[in-house]
Amino acid sequence: MAGRNSIFIVVGRLGKNLIVSKTLPVIACGVFSHIYIFSEEAGIEIDGADYITLPKFVRLIWPGFLNRIVRIVYEPLQLLFYAWHFRPAIIHGYYSIPKGLNSLIASKLSSSQCVISIIGGKEEIETAFFIQRFSQPLIIWLLKRANHLTTKGRKDNEYLLQFGIKEEKITIFNGAIDTKRFCYRGENKNIDLLFVGNFDKFKGPQRALEIIQKVSEELPDIRAIFIGKGPLYQNILEKTVTLGLSANITFKGYVYDSENYFKRSHILIFPSSNEGLSTAMLEAMACRCVTITSDVGNQTEAAIHDYNSIVIPDFNDIQSFSEHAVSLLKNHDQLNHLALNAEKTILSKYTPEAQGQICQQFYSKLIRINS
Repeated sequence: MAGRNSIFIVVGRLGKNLIVSKTLPVIACGVFSHIYIFSEEAGIEIDGADYITLPKFVRLIWPGFLNRIVRIVYEPLQLLFYAWHFRPAIIHGYYSIPKGLNSLIASKLSSSQCVISIIGGKEEIETAFFIQRFSQPLIIWLLKRANHLTTKGRKDNEYLLQFGIKEEKITIFNGAIDTKRFCYRGENKNIDLLFVGNFDKFKGPQRALEIIQKVSEELPDIRAIFIGKGPLYQNILEKTVTLGLSANITFKGYVYDSENYFKRSHILIFPSSNEGLSTAMLEAMACRCVTITSDVGNQTEAAIHDYNSIVIPDFNDIQSFSEHAVSLLKNHDQLNHLALNAEKTILSKYTPEAQGQICQQFYSKLIRINS
């Protein structure tokens, strides 16, 4: 039995790279002897942590709506069973509903401390359910009862403070970048523009397409790659053909080696309308890939205009995105200057060791309270 020097990290269906990002600092902080990751399925193997996953029969239930109903019931019961058995010091849930709620319930019934991480900003709090006026009060109630909260940045903190949540209860904690995997080692930068994200209206693949169209007017041989899929995928494919950009853009769908694209890319286009602090952007920065990002969410916690990135105030300003892209691709000295500073930012703030120091402080405090 692991006992009070163990931690549960509850991530559910969080992406595999994101799970690594959230777990590496916990290992680096050196507070826990046992680290258990509660995930729908096993992700990337992490030395020093163990996965606890849903049984295969639950994951294979069909149709989808029935699978969702079974998961909603099974996940909190599974978490509670292990919490009673292991009695962890801390249960740390990512995303308020349902993982944060499940974590809170399990922590109360196992006398553990509960940490909830807000990773989607105020949009996570206001739109977790289709009825906004129901969503916000419920999640604020939930957050007030957790022992500690983490956010992606100052904007999220300011939002929470207005609801009476105490400032000392909130820590800005993003998670780490695996700098052994996401790093630049002299690879040939043969991709001009890269888009990475879900093909939906928030991430803005349609805006990225418009940006590339404008850039191609100045630089006809531009080479771009799109990574990801989603509801707008087929529509974007068709528009690419209509705009005559098929020779310029390659669609890769979902990939498991995103680092190989970041290392080979000059610029990451990030015209999102809704963001916390993008892990994909941080991974790109670690690979000396310069981001042109919209000023949304907490992007400017890491992206500093004209130092390590280009920050565009309006995510719909296609003209500014394209002008900056053309300017950087024509001026390699400026591009390299931003790229080196981007890498420097990651190595100083977002390594497992740097982020581990942050979580070590609030974890240790909670353990002392619980002892």
